[in-house]
Amino acid sequence: MAAARVATARGPVGLLGVGTAVLLLAVAARYGPHRDEMYFVRVGGAPGWGYVDQPPLTPLLAHAFDALTGGSLVGLRVPSALMAGLVVVLTGLLAAEFGGGRRAQAIAAASAAVSSFLLATAHLLSTTTVDVLVWTLLSWLVVRALRDGGAVWLAVGAVAGIGLENKLQPAFLLGALLIGVLTVGPRAALRSRWPWLGGAVALALWAPNLVWQAAHGFPMFAVAASIAAGGSASSQPWYLFPPFLVVLVSPLLVPVWALGWWRLARDPALATWRAFAPASALLVVVFMATGGKPYYVAGLYPVLLAAGAAPVAAWTRRSTTRARLLGRRWSSRWR
Repeated sequence: MAAARVATARGPVGLLGVGTAVLLLAVAARYGPHRDEMYFVRVGGAPGWGYVDQPPLTPLLAHAFDALTGGSLVGLRVPSALMAGLVVVLTGLLAAEFGGGRRAQAIAAASAAVSSFLLATAHLLSTTTVDVLVWTLLSWLVVRALRDGGAVWLAVGAVAGIGLENKLQPAFLLGALLIGVLTVGPRAALRSRWPWLGGAVALALWAPNLVWQAAHGFPMFAVAASIAAGGSASSQPWYLFPPFLVVLVSPLLVPVWALGWWRLARDPALATWRAFAPASALLVVVFMATGGKPYYVAGLYPVLLAAGAAPVAAWTRRSTTRARLLGRRWSSRWR
C-alpha cells in the first residue's frame, strides 16, 4: 500500500521557495562572473544543436538572458535563482507525495533551501543548476507516475528530453530507476504502454543533439574520457567521492537524507517507490567507477530529503511535547 497523498502545505513550502530565490538574487552580484558563465554567453551566441563539450540548452539560456538584461550579471543569474526556488518547492511536494504532513513538507523544503549543493550551484548559471532541477522534477513526476500511471509518463519523457539537451546525466537517472523497478518493483508499471511512450518522447526531444553528435563524431565521449582521467578542474579522485556525499548537502542534514534512503528501502508505506533506493546506490557506484564528479548525484538529494522528513517531523513533534511538559513541571515546582 502506498502512503496516502496529503494536502500540500502551500504557505510554508511556497515561502521557502520564494525566500531561497530572493536570497540568491540579493547576493548574485557579490561574486564576479564565473569562467563557465562567460563561456556559455559566448558560445550561446552561435546557436546550434550542440557544442563540442555539451548540449545546447544552458549556452542558449545564458546568451538569451545576457542579451535581454544588457549584460547584467544579476540578470544572467535570474534563471538560477528561480530554478533553486523550484527545487525547494518540489522537495516539499515530494514529501507530500510520501505522506508527510505540513511539518514534514516544511522540513523537507527547508533542508533543500539550506543545502550546500543548491546554494552553491544556483549562485551562478551552470549546466549543474539546470540538471539539479531536471533530476528533482523527474523524481517528482516518476513518483506520481509509479503510483498513478497513465499520461504522467509523457511528462516524464518531456522533462527528460529537455534535460538531455542540457546534460547526459538524466539518462543515468532514468536508467538506474529502470533497473530499480525491474529489481524491486513495481514491475507492473512497465507492462503499460505509457512508460515506453514517455521514452519515445524523450528520444524525440533529444534527437537533434544526438544527430549533431553523430555528425561530429560524438565528441561527448572524448570529453567524458578526459573528465574520467582527471582532466577537468573540478575532477576529484574516486576516494573523495564518499566524503563529498556528506558535505554536498550539509553534515547536519545527513540524518535526514540517510533516513530517507532507509525509508525508501524498507518502509512498506513507500514500497511503490522502493526503486529509488537501489537506483541511488547504483548511481553512486557507477559515477565512482567511471571517474564522474561527486556533484553528479546532487539531484538525488531532494527525493531522499523528502522521504526522510516525516520521521524527523515526528521526532521534533515528540521533542517539542516533552520540552513543554518539562517546562510545566519546572514552572509548577517553583511557584
